Amino acid sequence: MPLIRTRTDIDDLLDGPTPAEEKLLAACLAGEPCHLGDDVPPEGPPDPQHRIRADVLRYLIIGGCETHPVADWGVDLYGAHVTGALDLRLATAKGVTGLIRCRFDEPIGALQAKLQLLNLDGSAFPELNAQGAKVKGDIFLRKVTAEATVRVTGATIGGQLECDDAIFNATFGDAFNAQGARVTGSVYLRSITAEATVRVASATIGGQLGCIGARFNATAGHAFNAQGVQVTGSVFLKDITAKATVDVNSATIGGQLECDDAIFNATFGDAFNAQGARVTGSVYLRSITAEATVRVNSATIGGQLDCDGATFNATFGDALNAQGAQVTGGFFFRGVRTGQGVIDLTAAQVGTLVDDPHSWPPKDRLVLDGFIYSRVENAEFPRLSDRLDWLAKGSTWGHEFYPQPYTQLAKTYREMGQDGDARDILAERERRLLRHRFFSKVTLHNGTPEDGVTLRQINFHVILWSFLARIVVGYGYHPFRSVMILFALIALSAVFADRAWQTGGITPNSAHVLVSPGWLAHHAVEGVPTHVWIGEVIPAGWSADPETPEQMWRDTAPGRDWETFNALAYGADIAIPIIAFGQTDAWAPSATRGAWGTFLWWWRWVATTTGWIVTGLAAAAVTGIIRRD
Repeated sequence: MPLIRTRTDIDDLLDGPTPAEEKLLAACLAGEPCHLGDDVPPEGPPDPQHRIRADVLRYLIIGGCETHPVADWGVDLYGAHVTGALDLRLATAKGVTGLIRCRFDEPIGALQAKLQLLNLDGSAFPELNAQGAKVKGDIFLRKVTAEATVRVTGATIGGQLECDDAIFNATFGDAFNAQGARVTGSVYLRSITAEATVRVASATIGGQLGCIGARFNATAGHAFNAQGVQVTGSVFLKDITAKATVDVNSATIGGQLECDDAIFNATFGDAFNAQGARVTGSVYLRSITAEATVRVNSATIGGQLDCDGATFNATFGDALNAQGAQVTGGFFFRGVRTGQGVIDLTAAQVGTLVDDPHSWPPKDRLVLDGFIYSRVENAEFPRLSDRLDWLAKGSTWGHEFYPQPYTQLAKTYREMGQDGDARDILAERERRLLRHRFFSKVTLHNGTPEDGVTLRQINFHVILWSFLARIVVGYGYHPFRSVMILFALIALSAVFADRAWQTGGITPNSAHVLVSPGWLAHHAVEGVPTHVWIGEVIPAGWSADPETPEQMWRDTAPGRDWETFNALAYGADIAIPIIAFGQTDAWAPSATRGAWGTFLWWWRWVATTTGWIVTGLAAAAVTGIIRRD
């Protein structure tokens, strides 16, 4: 079509204006809106009362001519049916460019155009290309319907970019592309419907990025691509539905990232990707539903990471990947449901952990190695055993055991003043380390573990030492357990010693006493050997006196000068080798004078050896030699 430069060209080249163009020319000259209709004209041949030719419209947008100048307000047109291609490439508009509820038969080209304000609210057009355009004010694309790509890539927009309720019907490539755009205000994509990718990657947005209620229907690649976007305010992805990946990878967000109630239906790859994102505020993933991986690994979050009520339905790979995430505030993980995917918190750091025991997946689908937190809220964990179950789920991967989760929880408990629980946690860590060392599976050359085969290529004295350390002092975290064991050992030894004493199985521990006339006199029974008398059957000719010869000898002058026998002290003497009570120096069991004497003779070796082990481990525990904090 011919290029219209003057009012005369409309008459000469276009055979004069249409009735609709007559109205528009008059309105532009007067600086008033031109209303041709209240609704978008229907498809099909244009009504002359609504038809505006694209060349006439361009002529008016750029300001008309000297004889018929457009008023400073610009073009404000409603309900037109625009025929032909509107070509504003490299053009400079005068005043606003308002084309509201208009129908365009052909694409709109505004490449590198300079506009004051572009308003296409409610309009329907095949395509819009405003790549590199410079718009001093706002771009309004609210409730538009576009059949192919809408491009504002690299555009500079001094106000806002608003596309609320827009319908982008492109079925391949990009439905909406604002990659690299620089927007001083906010970008609103609220309640839009897009059949292909919506792209705002690398855009710089001075306000907020709002996509509340958007429907991203692209089924492959990216449904919404905001990689590297820089947003001064918040990003709102609340209540969206996306059939492919929603990507804010490496984004910089000055406010919050809110995805509450979003539905991420991508079935492979990533459902939501915020890898490496830097968010000054909080990240909210409350009540989301994700069919594939949700990724916040390596993200830096200045507020909290809230996943309360989320559903992670990934059937393989990671359900939630937060590896290396840095969260200054709390990590909320309550009421969460997971499918077959993995919750991976490797090397993540958060402030306060707020969770419940039912939200975590089972063993081999939870990774806690390197997970660091400064505080835990245990309202949903009334018993320490619940926390230990949580650690057991996340400290084993395959056939490897990782002790760091136990160390971290114990450290946190200690800082919270729960020293007793901290010691129990560390003792459980050592128990599982021992179990892992002794029962690790043999891995064959093809990487498949051979079931039922255990790896026992380890020094058994190490296993024995670890076992004793666990029983006696709780791996150094319960040293007072050794005191109870010593008391039990002393009491048991005292019972055995008393029985031996009552049956004559204990003698003075001195050769001079044993061959003295007084001692022999109290052990002599005519015709009966001493070792027979010592038995429980009293020989004929001997009175049924309940006292043994040892007890009778104690009534003699030499006996009264000898150390008094005390069963409890004797038990302590053989059980505590580092303290001497004098009983073992004065008395000794006889292996030839009855069953109890023989038993005590052997028992003292057992008791003394056990006493050395218990006291040695107790000393090591108290001094911290065997305790690993």
